[in-house]
Amino acid sequence: MIIGEHIGYLQSIYFDAIQEFIVMNKNFNRLPDLLKSGLNVFVKFPNSVSSAIYLLKNNSFEFELNSYFPESEKNNIEKIFNSCVHNGIIGEALANGAISYGSPGFDKLVTIAVPLVSSFGVMGIALINSNDDTLIKTELNIVTSLFSRVLSASLENVLLQQNLKATKSSLEQMVAAKTMDLTQSRRELNAIFDAVQTGIIIHNWDSLEIIKINPVAVELINLDEKDILGGKIYDFLEKIDYNDPDFSSETYKNFESYLINSNSEKIPIIRTTSFVNIGSTKKRIDCFIDITELKKYQEELKQINQTLELKVEERTQDLQILVKKLKDEIEQHHKVQKELKLMLDKEKELNQMKSRFVSMVSHEFRTPLTIVRSAAQMLEKYQNSLSDEEKQEYLNRIMKTVDNLTDLIENMLFISKEKDKGVETDNVEQIDLIQFTENLINEFQTTLLQRRDISFINIGYKNTIATNERLLRLILLNLLSNAAKYSSPDTPIDVKLYFNEDNFAYAIRDYGIGIPDDEQEKIFDLFYRADNVGKISGSGIGLQVVLNAIKMLNGKLDFTSKINRGTTFTVTIPYSSGN
Repeated sequence: MIIGEHIGYLQSIYFDAIQEFIVMNKNFNRLPDLLKSGLNVFVKFPNSVSSAIYLLKNNSFEFELNSYFPESEKNNIEKIFNSCVHNGIIGEALANGAISYGSPGFDKLVTIAVPLVSSFGVMGIALINSNDDTLIKTELNIVTSLFSRVLSASLENVLLQQNLKATKSSLEQMVAAKTMDLTQSRRELNAIFDAVQTGIIIHNWDSLEIIKINPVAVELINLDEKDILGGKIYDFLEKIDYNDPDFSSETYKNFESYLINSNSEKIPIIRTTSFVNIGSTKKRIDCFIDITELKKYQEELKQINQTLELKVEERTQDLQILVKKLKDEIEQHHKVQKELKLMLDKEKELNQMKSRFVSMVSHEFRTPLTIVRSAAQMLEKYQNSLSDEEKQEYLNRIMKTVDNLTDLIENMLFISKEKDKGVETDNVEQIDLIQFTENLINEFQTTLLQRRDISFINIGYKNTIATNERLLRLILLNLLSNAAKYSSPDTPIDVKLYFNEDNFAYAIRDYGIGIPDDEQEKIFDLFYRADNVGKISGSGIGLQVVLNAIKMLNGKLDFTSKINRGTTFTVTIPYSSGN
């Protein structure tokens, strides 16, 4: 009897501690204070020797010891916790969402593992270490389970407030323009979450009859407690199928539901349902939190997010306009750079042309003038001692040299006039091409210091054709001059004239040094000369004259060349309308 009275006294102390926690629950705003007060309740569990509360670390599955008693037993408490993990005591409590117990292996010590379950899942676990296992399967389990729900809800409330403060701080930074409005919203939300409580209703598993209800649930339902007890659970909470696998035995479920108050209003809640066994009797526990104000907050937050999205969209459009402007500026900058590069390349080309021109003038004019001066000096100094044949040879040398200079000057004048668009291309006359070609070859022979074997054949025949004789003369003389210049005097030069249906063509072939493959695209550049010409004199303007003259006659120029095997230039010119 004395033992029973003692146990009853210890239970009353335990119940008083729970009641004191509930009364002081609204005053807990800091997690350490709340944990200390919750631990104080577990410490007063009858015949407990030590207690501890472990919470899950953020973003991990590791438990952290947050509060324990007595402080001198920290090492032993840690050992008991690890032993309960290995023995499966804690795993069973977490899996079932209900109290589990067992021996951690330390003397006759019994450990009660109490899961701390919030609306979003397990947030921690409490351990009660007792040296008396006679109180394990009693109604103290129900009381302890209920208290764990209350403590869990309080912990969640404090964490929600902390998260809310962090969220509000972030929103203040993101939307400075809405500071005043958000300040008012924070006040309202603080008031709402300061008043958040957890409602608890216990009912029989089979009959669904309500057997116990806490003050918070009574306040939410807005009826006297006596009018609620004995009623059916479905009279006040949304009907669910407890036989559904989601709500089957040894499980718990956190879900959104609603509570029906005395005015038949449906109050939105976050609901958790679980069960406990008291002897052979099953009891169902429904815990819930009013989220009416949270719903309002979520809607306000949604509206704020929508406002932010609109602002971000506006800023994005402004940024896109700025990016486009920058792209246009960069494109313009690249365009200017490209134009500057073209100008620089053109300037370099002009400088190269100037250098080539100076070199050409220095050689192509100085050498012929030296020949003329030398011949004139010989005639002046030895005119009485020279024979008539020798005098005529010196005179011929002077005349040929002058003719070469005349051709060079004529080519330069042609290039200059063509650059200035001053060459007349409509001076068309009827000529006999065969006779014209024979005369031009004979004339060319007279300019050579050593006579060459130049063969001429025509394929086909036309009496006369209409063309620009001056341009045609420039074309043939320059091609013949190159053929003679870049081939050995003992090799022939072949000239063929083709009379086709729509055009006539010349093919002029030599058997000389040829043009290197890698330089064939450059030989039409003004003043350009191939690397293999050596000491052979030349101006580098002849082929430019040929190409320009052919273009004026609407013709085309082709050539083939092999090193040391010679070159063939083919000129094709359409018949003039005057033909």
